Amino acid sequence: LGCTKPVLVEFSAPWCTYCRRIESAMNAVAEHLDAGATTVGTMMKSSHIKASAVGATITAEAELVAVEGRRLSFVVKAWDEKGIIGEGSHTRFVVDRERFLSKL
Repeated sequence: LGCTKPVLVEFSAPWCTYCRRIESAMNAVAEHLDAGATTVGTMMKSSHIKASAVGATITAEAELVAVEGRRLSFVVKAWDEKGIIGEGSHTRFVVDRERFLSKL
């Protein structure tokens, strides 16, 4: 792309159940962060319980269950009209955005 400066790409695909789980975790804390702070994911553990039909409406949720300093721990789950389709855990750390980017 011709870019020599590091960039932070925040990827989320509306069709991706895992992306929706992570996105809900990010949204859960975004309004509580100090200016200039962001979170970075360090672990995602999930199980796919069952498939959903093409065109099904998927809902995902992340519940913040622990805050240990800068470490944020979430329980995540996703479901469709017929019930739970996936669940797991997700860990994120609060970081200074500029400092993080300067190390890339």
